[in-house]
Amino acid sequence: MFVQFTDEKQTSIKSYFAADQDPDVWPGIVEIDDDDPRLLLLLNPPAPVDIDPMDKLKTFLSENPDVAEMLK
Repeated sequence: MFVQFTDEKQTSIKSYFAADQDPDVWPGIVEIDDDDPRLLLLLNPPAPVDIDPMDKLKTFLSENPDVAEMLK
């Protein structure tokens, strides 16, 4: 698999390709194994954490007392 990383540290993949690409169009393409953990994370991201909407609202209002005051 051929990938383009988000930065020089090569910790996160920006895009991926089945074949090598023109370096003038897609700079920094690197070939990695199909079982590379960085690729697997991109293809199978972890499930999002469920957050109770009311808890999210309470946190927002506590961090933004001006908004909370407008809603009274």
